[in-house]
Amino acid sequence: TISQFLKKRILKPILYLFTGLVFLLLIVVGALQLSPVQTYLAQRLSSKISKDTGYRISINKVKIDWLDHAAFEQLVILDTDGNAFMSADKAEVDFDLFSFYKATDIVLDEVILYEPDVRLRWQKGDPSINITTFIKTLRTAYGKSKSTGKTLPVTVLYGKIVGGHFS
Repeated sequence: TISQFLKKRILKPILYLFTGLVFLLLIVVGALQLSPVQTYLAQRLSSKISKDTGYRISINKVKIDWLDHAAFEQLVILDTDGNAFMSADKAEVDFDLFSFYKATDIVLDEVILYEPDVRLRWQKGDPSINITTFIKTLRTAYGKSKSTGKTLPVTVLYGKIVGGHFS
């Protein structure tokens, strides 16, 4: 009969497809919870940022918890001349995930740097110090809202430095 034909030939494959897609989604979400996967993705992203800005960024390990807290270990940023600009044994960022999707601003609830070594210097051919140039370069590359075209402000509600060295 037609109803048996529909069940066997149409509904059954659709059910298998749906079940397979749900299972695949669960595997992807589960894999994203693993620190090695997060580290791999962060390293790929830092390579893209390095290419876009000229500042070489490396991260040894990343751990993202609950999609609103990230910990980075052995963070190193080299300026465009290849000199050590900033490094930190560990950096923690607590953020509002939904602020990344808003077109108005990006909110970082808390940023903590552990044992940072920040070396402020003037770069060749630039009247600004390296941290100012780095921020300007990031704004140029990533700071504009795709919907409005305006520069998005980044707000850090609380910042803390534990130990460290500035020169």
